[in-house]
Amino acid sequence: DTEIQFGTISCDLFPIPNRIGLGVESINDNYSKFTISPNPVNEVLNIRSNQNTAILSAKIYNSIAQLVYSSFSNCSQLDVSNLKAGIYIVEIQTENKVYNLRFIKK
Repeated sequence: DTEIQFGTISCDLFPIPNRIGLGVESINDNYSKFTISPNPVNEVLNIRSNQNTAILSAKIYNSIAQLVYSSFSNCSQLDVSNLKAGIYIVEIQTENKVYNLRFIKK
């Protein structure tokens, strides 16, 4: 007899799905509050608040929810030149809420 044991996965490992709803309204809300450009991006991702909301931090997660970049200063311009090509989520932390926006790195 061979016994195989599987470990459990903590939900803390996957922060993005737990932060926002997946409905169209929440996605539209995120894009109405912030604009990211250019998208797709090569080197610098610009984040602009459409309602003058202060950005406290910005984090970038890859397509498997791994944190690959974080910034707690100058969050309006993120240097993504070291990221591999792919689809990413930028998590924008404000005083009252967390917003997630998707972008493509060329």
